Amino acid sequence: MSIICITTFLEDMDHEFNHIKEQVKLKGFKVDGTAGIKPFCSLCELKSVDYFYENTEKNTFLFYEFSNLPDQHMSLTRISDGLKGSDDGSVTKKELVKIRKKIRAEIQHELVKKFNDTSLINANMRSKITNIPVTFDVKPTYVVVVPPIDPSILGNKTGDIIKFLDHLKGTLRSSIPKEICARVNIQDVRALF
Repeated sequence: MSIICITTFLEDMDHEFNHIKEQVKLKGFKVDGTAGIKPFCSLCELKSVDYFYENTEKNTFLFYEFSNLPDQHMSLTRISDGLKGSDDGSVTKKELVKIRKKIRAEIQHELVKKFNDTSLINANMRSKITNIPVTFDVKPTYVVVVPPIDPSILGNKTGDIIKFLDHLKGTLRSSIPKEICARVNIQDVRALF
């Protein structure tokens, strides 16, 4: 396999939220997907974020993950609500609380794994990719970008989703050692327009 320049992977960031027409105004280095750094470096078995981003003005390095966490949370809540409403009473309230905690833990685990595996990709790509910015050696900030939390769409679930995202940010922060991660942010995609 030949060695190529990292700019080969530079592209306009795609937020992947189909219902949102505005485009992100940032360019990032594609990590995931068929044309990303991960498959180029033969590291497809690893999880990864969507983009690496270099902020030259602030001398920072960021991992960008676009994720529709509100939708995931709503879907999982519907499943647990369906269990709660089952007529046969086969699921107790205590079991339902356990199920909800397990669901939240799975989402957290997935995001932590993406950060950790992406760190491995960053460390191992140097043998196959050249001209890697020096900021890629800086402790990264993990940015999870979500679609807008719209009360007109989410209704009475809005507060629950905001609490879920706040809790998730805290658990991500405590699950990823500060020695390898500068900060964790969960950010509305509109901040990138």
